[in-house]
Amino acid sequence: MSKTNNDYLAEYVREKRPEIERSFDYIMWKIGRTLVDAVHSLTEQLKKMSPQELEELNQQINGKDGIICDKACCQKGEENE
Repeated sequence: MSKTNNDYLAEYVREKRPEIERSFDYIMWKIGRTLVDAVHSLTEQLKKMSPQELEELNQQINGKDGIICDKACCQKGEENE
């Protein structure tokens, strides 16, 4: 398999500027990229689900009645303490 331009670029950066990989800026960029990729993947999977599957997922996440918390204060609409 031949190397792509991105492979060469990554190799160049690792050789010439190895400190970049340990920089705060790069770490924040990588976390952001990872989150964007995760949201994109989740969105794609949700698009593939039927309305019934989405409703079942909603009930699993929020509870049968759409209530996340079983505390009486949550069911009355009061704030959590």
